[in-house]
Amino acid sequence: MSPRLKLPVIFFLFILSSCSTNSIVPQSITSHPSLDSKWKSIDSSKGEVRYVNNESGSLIEKQIFCDSKSKKNSQQLHQELLKRMSGVEIIFRDQKTVGDINTIRTHFKGIINKNVAYLILTTFKGSRCVVDVFLISQRIDKFETDMEAYNDYLESELNQFK
Repeated sequence: MSPRLKLPVIFFLFILSSCSTNSIVPQSITSHPSLDSKWKSIDSSKGEVRYVNNESGSLIEKQIFCDSKSKKNSQQLHQELLKRMSGVEIIFRDQKTVGDINTIRTHFKGIINKNVAYLILTTFKGSRCVVDVFLISQRIDKFETDMEAYNDYLESELNQFK
């Protein structure tokens, strides 16, 4: 694990240990058949991103222009999106950038209410911005003592979309 991630991981584990009400013994990570379909993303070439919660029918919408030359806009988009997801508590977030000059992908990953993990994937191609949100229905308690395994799990989910 890189030194850059050690502090957030320690902080994350501390928060989990202090607020966990029912600790579950970590089990082996089972393969997830498919990403949760509760959330559907709609791409747009104009920076308009809509997230539809299919379960409740509510719509989370934010219009923001994504400039491929500025990662700051990407970060603002994610922050705005997360603010608008009512009842969501962000415990841990990690950002990575992969890709080449023509395509920049960033993803944020974290935990919603200790029951669901989320992964946000943003792809830039020129001035086009596509944002996808995936909710992964896995009990996060499995990863309570093994943050590295949790990171590996989310990474494997992300690799399906590269």
